[in-house]
Amino acid sequence: MKHMNRATLAALLFAMSGTAAAIDCTITPAYSILAEGQTIELTADCGAGAENALDTIDWRLNGASVTGSITLNQDVGKPVKFTTPATLGSGTSDTTPYIFTVAGTGDSAVTSTEARVVVKSANPLATVTSGSPGSYGVVNGACGTKNNGSATSMPSGTEQCAAGSTPKLAVTGPDYFSWTCAGSGGGSDASCYAVKGYTIATSTVSSGLTGTFNVSPGSADVAQGGSAQFTASSSNNYSVSFSGCPGSASGNTFNAGPINAACTLVATFSNTPVAGVCGSAHSTTNVLTSAPTANLCGSGTTPSAVSTSANQYSWTCSGINGSSSTASCSVKRGYTVTASASGANGSVSQQPGNPVAGGTTAVIGLTTTTGYNPVVGSNTCASGTLSGSGTSWTYTTGAVSGDCAVAFTFEQTPTGISCNGINMPGTITEVDTPMSANPMQRATYSPGPDVVYAFKITVPAGAGASVRSINATRTTSSQNAKRVVISQCKGDYATSNKLAGCYGLGTEVSQVKYSIGYSTSVAPLSRYCHLQPGQTYWVNVSSRNDPTGEPTCTSSNGCSFYFESN
Repeated sequence: MKHMNRATLAALLFAMSGTAAAIDCTITPAYSILAEGQTIELTADCGAGAENALDTIDWRLNGASVTGSITLNQDVGKPVKFTTPATLGSGTSDTTPYIFTVAGTGDSAVTSTEARVVVKSANPLATVTSGSPGSYGVVNGACGTKNNGSATSMPSGTEQCAAGSTPKLAVTGPDYFSWTCAGSGGGSDASCYAVKGYTIATSTVSSGLTGTFNVSPGSADVAQGGSAQFTASSSNNYSVSFSGCPGSASGNTFNAGPINAACTLVATFSNTPVAGVCGSAHSTTNVLTSAPTANLCGSGTTPSAVSTSANQYSWTCSGINGSSSTASCSVKRGYTVTASASGANGSVSQQPGNPVAGGTTAVIGLTTTTGYNPVVGSNTCASGTLSGSGTSWTYTTGAVSGDCAVAFTFEQTPTGISCNGINMPGTITEVDTPMSANPMQRATYSPGPDVVYAFKITVPAGAGASVRSINATRTTSSQNAKRVVISQCKGDYATSNKLAGCYGLGTEVSQVKYSIGYSTSVAPLSRYCHLQPGQTYWVNVSSRNDPTGEPTCTSSNGCSFYFESN
């Protein structure tokens, strides 16, 4: 018999059989949009065994055999590349696409689906996914619901990729899953990732009890080292305890974690009376800026509403299952204290330890340039105290009762003593004495250079009439006695504009007499300094025995003196 090719044989068999043994070919993509000059590949799949019945296929455009840049009679299953000439774009639209089909060479029994191609002047290539020429569009890959979450095995379906995305390049690592969701029609791919985790299952135990029992959620996938929260409930409000998984319970809530292996959380219900007990929110040391809302009570007991006072949040936990025992719970209420500094020559070196418990003080550290001291400016906190010297200072607020702020500036530290409009060099050492009520026994003081000793006298409001003598006596022969001045200004050693009775000068002993409640005729102003009841005075002792000049001490050993009063 003369040799026949497969197409001729198929045609002969078709003619002999008298039946329509058609070969069906499917063309993909079914819908496309091209910009003028772009290229698309169309593929005809004629099914398994088509190569035995067909040698070639004939691509047709709008019913006519394709010509031009397309090679005619492509092999079965091979794609055809179609590049649009610029003239094809003119006048086409969604309703008049170019239609591609295929037919078998010399065999009318081949049928095929249609591939519709629309050419537009500027649109990019886009493949329609909905099967409707009216919804052409690019499809970008999109990750599924497990992306950036956790999974116990490689996700699948919509957990892996959103509808319309094709999963590929799936990799299972030691502690992760990764995969790609491919786009189509020129759309981008999406890279997706899930942490390898474990499943927490749940179960309930309610032996001998009636009603319904539940744990929500019923299960959870948790990343390695992660956590999940579960809540147990019963229709009769039974108490509950938890077991089977690591974590902690607060009432009917269980916080499972850290989870490093699969486990089953068992909620065991009981109708045994349970005394009220505080949860982990109760604390004698913690400080909160807002009322707690979780972990108020433990062991399934019931919390009251949280009440708020200036210094704490408080609530109670009632017993359950017939228990009358109630626990009183609380936690300190705190506030934010803010410290700021402006200008040069200083800064805030230590902010308060926020939050600051209500009713307590806040401590603020300050550092200054040498020769400068901090000054409290704007202050919405309760007034406090400033202490320190040199470059290190501390400001302690009053009792805190709300959010507040303190602002500081820095000024040059005074280098002398200023009293009654007179500025004098030197520094002051203050001594609090009982001279207004009792004699002061002899005591030795050793001032350093430029130091003025200031002895404080507070005259009682109801003091009776009295006269006192005050003596400052030198202790060495190399130094003269001291200048003694009584003034209402601490550190004042100036004698100008003072009555003669209010200062004393001497070579061995410098003495001043003061009177309380006597007339000037009895106690002349030239000899007595008159003090008034209810007032505070200072006996200022400096290292000079003349009416003018600065203190002259050069060493504490050479300038020591005895101080005493009768």
